Amino acid sequence: MSHNAEKWRKILSDFQDAWAEHDGSVFYLSALTWLERRGTADTEGKPWAQFGEVIGNVPLDEENGYAIMALGPHEGLSPLAELHRQMIAAGLPIDVRHNEARDRFLELARIAGAALPRSIRDAIPCAPANTDSWWLATMWWSKPPSPEELNERGYRAIWSSPFLDAIETIERCNLTSENPSLRGDEGIADKSPHVTVKTLSKPPNKPSVELLVDVPPLRATLRTAEGEKLFDLPSEGVARWLKVLAEHPDEWIRPADYKTHGGDELDGVKPSDQLRSLKTMCPKLAKLIEPSKHNGMRFNPAPVAK
Repeated sequence: MSHNAEKWRKILSDFQDAWAEHDGSVFYLSALTWLERRGTADTEGKPWAQFGEVIGNVPLDEENGYAIMALGPHEGLSPLAELHRQMIAAGLPIDVRHNEARDRFLELARIAGAALPRSIRDAIPCAPANTDSWWLATMWWSKPPSPEELNERGYRAIWSSPFLDAIETIERCNLTSENPSLRGDEGIADKSPHVTVKTLSKPPNKPSVELLVDVPPLRATLRTAEGEKLFDLPSEGVARWLKVLAEHPDEWIRPADYKTHGGDELDGVKPSDQLRSLKTMCPKLAKLIEPSKHNGMRFNPAPVAK
């Protein structure tokens, strides 16, 4: 047995232990299209879109994809969710074990994404931006959601039991064996099954908000429906860091990913320092950079698009 197969036996065991430990902790993973997330597509019937935390992305191509959101019991549409929201509004305590379960899942997803063999990565149609998104993409493409699930107007819970779904993904892809495959014994002959969604069936729209960064001459251009705004950037380092975020809108980028996207100049970059510098000189532009303790940072055009 290869070293990588042995590693996957450990990852499988960790997911199984986490499932047992957090059994009963209600959290699930839902999917929101990038157009919905940016406010350029209808989100009627999806009030939960404002509650959940985006933990990763599954790109379908350069223009379209899904933001994967972690939702707790108070963030859905069920009567229980409404009761939980009322309890929160009244200042009453609720069970927050779902936060611990979500954090544990993210920890294991990053490990799993980093351990994926090349045979799996090469079979995924469009490369994600970071390791946890690589694992989410593996879960997605190993058993793509049905058209009915993707067109659902409710909370679109793609994975209602994330730990169990991860376990089944490892088993389905034969990741503990010498011959892993994205669809197990079936392979992945069709690289785009079940991805036709109402919001994706039309030709992709040009994003309503674009951020273009020119390293020399240290300038950023924010294009919106109202026109263009120019920003002079404080340094070359800020420009290179911002350019990576601008070229991957709505995707979480962690410190280790900047070198991959931006070259050796971003090796060892400290995003918090760059954001602090941007806030000093371009506070309006800095408001579009969203930091997350778990995921890193991303360029989020939603505040401008709304």
